[in-house]
Amino acid sequence: YAGGPRREDQWGWLEIAPQNGYVKKPDGRYEMCTVGVAQNARDGRICTHFNDKGTYGRSYTARFKHEKLTKDSYKYGYNVQEQWDNAIAMDPDFIFVTGWNEWMMGKFPGEPWVLDKNSTQIGFVDQYDYEHSRDIEPDCDGYLDLYYMQLTANIRRYKGLQHIERRNAEKTIDLKNFHDWDDVLPEYYTQKGTAAHRDYPALGTQLHYTNNSGINDFVLAKYAYDKDFIYFYVECAKDIVLGHKNAMTLLLDTDRRKETGWEGYDYKIISGKCFSMIRGSLEYRGDVETSVEGNRMALRIPRETIDFEKDKKPDFEFKWIDNIEMADVMEFYRDGDCAPFGRFNYVM
Repeated sequence: YAGGPRREDQWGWLEIAPQNGYVKKPDGRYEMCTVGVAQNARDGRICTHFNDKGTYGRSYTARFKHEKLTKDSYKYGYNVQEQWDNAIAMDPDFIFVTGWNEWMMGKFPGEPWVLDKNSTQIGFVDQYDYEHSRDIEPDCDGYLDLYYMQLTANIRRYKGLQHIERRNAEKTIDLKNFHDWDDVLPEYYTQKGTAAHRDYPALGTQLHYTNNSGINDFVLAKYAYDKDFIYFYVECAKDIVLGHKNAMTLLLDTDRRKETGWEGYDYKIISGKCFSMIRGSLEYRGDVETSVEGNRMALRIPRETIDFEKDKKPDFEFKWIDNIEMADVMEFYRDGDCAPFGRFNYVM
């Protein structure tokens, strides 16, 4: 956890900030360094159990020590962000991030974790509570997807993003002619197979995880526009099925502000109807012409239905969902299918 490499060919796993570089190259840069969400270490003891006093949890930083620790400070990722900033400034070839999912909360009595032989304490070495753990994988009732989003943002800072040429010009689409979409760019792809059903035992014998909510499996989306309408196209892996909860539903964030609407989404288009969610409840705004052919679906929204000016190029975010209740935003990870995955949106 500290002291850096002990061999010239050694890579690291987890370190206390500021991290060291590993394997120095001829140009002075390093092959890799580590980034950790938290460290089961404390002042005076480099490797200990996470329920030891003063361990370096999610809120600890080398700069502020434990000053940021509060009841819910584990949600803010202070520790890992400091480590990301150090790693990006170092700019190594690789960054090793710890960790995704600890899988189990291991508990260990006695040495080498609990040094007092008269103690009845159990050592929870790698995972103890929300503050003293280092999982990034989203959960449903604690830090949710905050660390996953933070991971994504920092990977983008580290690796950069390729410029995407948005050559989307005005085009009037005939909804009955799906070939009209053939030359429309850009194309927004999403992972195939994310509507797969899940049926698997949990660790131990008490729990069995079952989720059969996946129906339509999104694979591709597009949009187009003219002075009167905004058009949307979506494609699924198999023929589209309708008739279930929020089947083939389009969500629009027209002002790109998360504080308006439901989780930032201002409009919901479903079953040929458009609803506003800006005031916190569904308000009918008008009908939307829709066309379905096999595994493809297209619709056109009159600009006035979503209060969008004529002759203005669309500059908002959109998302497709299917068979998702919309009671909790974390359903985007768990149920049905959505494009793009999780809380991400496509940007026009």
